[in-house]
Amino acid sequence: MTKKARIILQEEALSHGYNLNVKKMTESQLQIQCVKWFRLQFSSLKLNLFHVPNGGKMSRGKGGKYKSEGVVSGIPDLLFLYNGELHAIEMKKPEGFTKTGNKSRAGTLQDPQKDVHNQWAKHHVNVFVCYSLESFQEFILNIVE
Repeated sequence: MTKKARIILQEEALSHGYNLNVKKMTESQLQIQCVKWFRLQFSSLKLNLFHVPNGGKMSRGKGGKYKSEGVVSGIPDLLFLYNGELHAIEMKKPEGFTKTGNKSRAGTLQDPQKDVHNQWAKHHVNVFVCYSLESFQEFILNIVE
């Protein structure tokens, strides 16, 4: 991506109310921004990018039910279907600072996520770990252009 294209993307993101201050951004906030940008840019493809709810804290009984229904730990946060190919996107908290001002490191992959990524790679599924709106934009643009 050229510097000019990067500046245009940042200006466009700001004009749509995106928070580009990654210092306090959560994975959920990052994912929301990425999906919002995608839907604004590629409205004809909005059904091709989606999230499959597959985690969170729950009771043992509900967790067992979901596991029986096919929930698998470590599945990426977003899936993108384009031209017959599946691309997976794992959202991770960017490096930043905690509310108390202490430095926090970027989110890291957990073992179940690493296992899924390795298994999917054997089947030629591209899994991208995303730490910013800009890296998500670049990843998507490299696929669709």
